[in-house]
Amino acid sequence: MIDPIVSLAFSIYSNKGVYALLIGSGVSRGAEIPTGWEIVEDLVRKYSAVIREDCTEDWETWYKEKTSNEPDYSELIQAIGKKQSERQALLRGYFEPNEEEREQGIKVPTLAHRAIAEIVLKGYIKIIITTNFDKLIEKALEEKGINPVVLTNEDAVKGAPPLPHNEVVLLKVNGDYTDIRIRNTPEELQKYPREIEKLLERIFDEYGLIVCGWSAEWDVALRKAIEKCKSRRFTTFWTTRYGPEETAKKIIRLRKAEVISIADANSFFEELAAKVDALDVFEKPHPLSSKIAVVTLKKNLEDERSVIRVHDLVMEETERMLKVIEGLLMLTKLDFPSKAFNFEQFNLIELLTEIYEQSRLLAVHKGIHVDINVSQEPLFISGDRLHLRRLFLNLIDNSIKYTDRNGNIRIVATKKDQKTVVSISDTGIGIAKEDLSKIFDRFFHIDRTGKNAVPSTGLGLSIAKSIVDIHNGFIEVTSKIGEGSTFTVSLPSI
Repeated sequence: MIDPIVSLAFSIYSNKGVYALLIGSGVSRGAEIPTGWEIVEDLVRKYSAVIREDCTEDWETWYKEKTSNEPDYSELIQAIGKKQSERQALLRGYFEPNEEEREQGIKVPTLAHRAIAEIVLKGYIKIIITTNFDKLIEKALEEKGINPVVLTNEDAVKGAPPLPHNEVVLLKVNGDYTDIRIRNTPEELQKYPREIEKLLERIFDEYGLIVCGWSAEWDVALRKAIEKCKSRRFTTFWTTRYGPEETAKKIIRLRKAEVISIADANSFFEELAAKVDALDVFEKPHPLSSKIAVVTLKKNLEDERSVIRVHDLVMEETERMLKVIEGLLMLTKLDFPSKAFNFEQFNLIELLTEIYEQSRLLAVHKGIHVDINVSQEPLFISGDRLHLRRLFLNLIDNSIKYTDRNGNIRIVATKKDQKTVVSISDTGIGIAKEDLSKIFDRFFHIDRTGKNAVPSTGLGLSIAKSIVDIHNGFIEVTSKIGEGSTFTVSLPSI
């Protein structure tokens, strides 16, 4: 059975821009952002403390008895802050970090928000619906240079351009913390203004849906909008940590949604972004299509079980041969560097930083931690960016393959004796001493068994060495079985 996240990645990649993302409070939990109801509770407790009364046992009942009203976010905010500037200052502390919180990574965009921004940047997601009041997704998008059309109320929806005319639309169905008109109480969440309802109906009818961090329990109007849409042009994917509640199960049945079990929003979106990125990089048409061979065989086999077995064998062997051919083609190009290389002067740290960000996404599926330690000063070299990217990603990919779950990979770059030195270290299974001298030979492959068995063409490190040689550099490896390996590349500095 195909992993649901893999299925989702293929769906997003194959249907660019037709999936909308629905994110709830679970996505902002990692940033320690409180929910609207938690803010109401905190304000009521502060109010009771100011008037020197105790509401610790049942703050909600205490407030009802004290004011003869239900706890209401908007009314509380207006009562405490008489002017708009006062209200915004009051709320800012719940949603915006102070210096200490910023240093601790609190109330700032999480890995999930940044991974979402990566997917949006490449055009795969164009519509985000959120029940959250915070601005974390806006900040993550802005970090990538994306300026979303933000819709927080019916007036904004009325004045917005049609959906296809926008780079990305962020619909905050319950409002924004800077606007006291946010929807928070059970009564407010029962029904949306007609303009917002119409927009939701269109989105749920015309777009696929990815749901994360939303329980469906409290946002009745949003739930009704989804249930109202009978069309299912694209699949709905519903993520859950502990299994969906009964209300969510009803929507899942109605939409015939694919349920994806996740550990948390951060790891889910990082893994999804990595898989979409992998498809973006590697899903290229190839003249030697393995699909042609499979179709031909199916026409000549009558036994269905035989078809399946042959399909699997052909796919595995064809993919292996394609990788060998691609490796040989690359080595052929490297034999004629004047045609294959485009040398330019640039700061290697910038390239390594990009590779580091990509590597973190590639490693997340194994729970491997990747970190980087580079020189504070620029490291200028003369080289081919594309081939150097291939070199370092090749080394990091090997580290990921041969490092167990929850291991570590470290990228270090510094200047030493007029050389720019980059090392890739891991805590992997290591390389035997007798194999170190042959590790860069063409078609050399270490025979491994059991969980350490990894498919290999035996050409990757040979290609890496050729790239280093053409740059007048040097590559070496040190390793110890059971402790890990370190590949060190030295390149001339300028």
